[in-house]
Amino acid sequence: CELLDFLSTRSKVILLFDEFPDTVFNISRRDREEAIAFLQNSRDLRQNYPNVKFVLTGSIGLENVIKRLNKLDLINDLEHISLSQLSNEEAISFIDSLSLGLEDDKIFLNLDSEIKQYIVKKISWVVPIYIQIVIDKLSNYTKQPIEIDDIDAVFQEIIKERYFEYWRERLKETFDTDEQLLATKILST
Repeated sequence: CELLDFLSTRSKVILLFDEFPDTVFNISRRDREEAIAFLQNSRDLRQNYPNVKFVLTGSIGLENVIKRLNKLDLINDLEHISLSQLSNEEAISFIDSLSLGLEDDKIFLNLDSEIKQYIVKKISWVVPIYIQIVIDKLSNYTKQPIEIDDIDAVFQEIIKERYFEYWRERLKETFDTDEQLLATKILST
């Protein structure tokens, strides 16, 4: 609180907390009352420091976690903002930016516009992390130019390396058995 007292009297402050829902969820698994106290303390900070803006992010919805605690009143002061997937133009621009960034490491990806479009189409739900995973895998390819078969091979490699094991674990932690089975079935399809 001393730091917030000091900062909030001098300027507007923005504090970013990534994976906030995961934090609450992990605390609640250990001790439900501790999680509620954590949420109450977070709310008190938001209420007591109007010059401080708290940005709470996470890949799972905070409301989903808080519903299980039956304490939605502890987050009713928050504004929920959902981020949609990237547009085609944004995705292509992001691919270009990541590719350009690799050049600092002397890695030059030769991706023509057809290949970039194929990557975007193949990803389907175009969020930055999936593009990053694909470009990271492509950065290991020495064959140039990159062709469609290479993109297909990268996707097979990603699946085989179990990049999605993290998500399977999240499903187990977040959903009951029936919900988990349904979600797994949908995602597998």
